[in-house]
Amino acid sequence: MPEKKKPALLISAYVLAILLIAGCASVRGPVYTGRTIFIPVKSSPEGAEVFLDGEFQGLTPVTLRISYISSPRGDHDDETRQRVLEIKKPGYKPFVLNFSIRGREYEKIPRPVPLKKTDDADHVTGKDTAPEKRRGGTEELKKEISKYRKALQEIEKLKTDMARLKEKKAAQKQAGEQRRRVPAKRAVSQRVYTIQAGSFRKAGYAGKLFDSIAQKLNKKELAYLRIEKVGDFYSVRLGKFKDYRTAKKFLQALKTRLPGAIILKSYIKPDRITRTFKDSAAP
Repeated sequence: MPEKKKPALLISAYVLAILLIAGCASVRGPVYTGRTIFIPVKSSPEGAEVFLDGEFQGLTPVTLRISYISSPRGDHDDETRQRVLEIKKPGYKPFVLNFSIRGREYEKIPRPVPLKKTDDADHVTGKDTAPEKRRGGTEELKKEISKYRKALQEIEKLKTDMARLKEKKAAQKQAGEQRRRVPAKRAVSQRVYTIQAGSFRKAGYAGKLFDSIAQKLNKKELAYLRIEKVGDFYSVRLGKFKDYRTAKKFLQALKTRLPGAIILKSYIKPDRITRTFKDSAAP
């Protein structure tokens, strides 16, 4: 081979290697990481109670430690969801701030947070208040109560979202453990794709979800609806598909009726199936 062609061949091989590495990286998809931020909270006066999403964190001055799941684009639910910070002290108006990790609204927290005295504090010290001022204080109190009710509703919604996320993580962890336990030879011939709607430690919860699905879907869509006992979990699963594309198409058609459902590679073992659709009382 002529000596002049060797550099060109080396460059071509180098470019091909870079393209292969980039292709492999794109197949893997986004990588989620756990991160922690620390938020110092002070107040004037000190000694105020600090709550994050309704949970007591301590008395000011205190440093909040928030752990969350981060995604490469910063669009993970744990980064974008709203959190509620409350600072309370008897005789003072509470300080409330809604913020998200991605929005970084927590950077706007004053240091220290100036707490304003309420009208009730004037009554305690013996000061008289005009009737107009008392009426204004009542209106402000109603507004504060309304704000707290909205904040509590948001907290309940956040708790529900966190419970769903926790359930989804448990299902993914269970699926990973199951894949590690299955022998490679059996995986080639018997593994299929299936839809998992939920996974619970208690059989009663799995039964409720099973009945709910049986009522929402028609008989054609309910093929291979079952409850499987996998380790310590009762998993509600639906369908048996040869390839991922077919399973995805099936799940997309039922997306609004099966929120939070995921696609798994799994074995269908008769000895761990505790209930099937034919056992259901649904019409």
